[in-house]
Amino acid sequence: MPTRILIADDNEVVRGRLSEFLAKHEGWEVCAALGNGRDAVEKAVELKPSLIILDLAMPDMDGLSAAREIRKLLPSVPIVLFTLHKFATIDLEAKKAGVRYVVEKPDTEALLRAAEELLKNGPLESAQEETELLASVSGPLDAPAALLDDPARTLAVQPQPDESQASAHGDSKSSSKSN
Repeated sequence: MPTRILIADDNEVVRGRLSEFLAKHEGWEVCAALGNGRDAVEKAVELKPSLIILDLAMPDMDGLSAAREIRKLLPSVPIVLFTLHKFATIDLEAKKAGVRYVVEKPDTEALLRAAEELLKNGPLESAQEETELLASVSGPLDAPAALLDDPARTLAVQPQPDESQASAHGDSKSSSKSN
């Protein structure tokens, strides 16, 4: 029986090329190529693929939300996040959602290596293995607050302060310098 892979990416060209690329691998077939996370969850439950590859930014349901839902319904199916948005905070949230690898687009060779490794090693056997995987990739489980508080690692664009905030901020800086 061939290894069945489900792909969800909102870009039709990416879905097509990724499907062709993965189907060239002996023994693999793409059982579904979908455009959003909600469809990915539904088809995953219906088709029970061997591996799921999700994009992060998709309509209806993003890749992290889809991974969380799939993880609840099919906990043993490995999930890979294939995304343009590769940051430490994304990696951490992806691991918490049950994603086994986060691969940066357009590195299809890294995606192929991740898929091969996951399919060779099979599903996680226990919650203990999942905890060890999270710790090995993401560091201690108390790390999210530290990562999210680090301005160099945040994804959100910080709004510029208005004049009253700027002057208050400037006053506090000048008073702290004089101390």
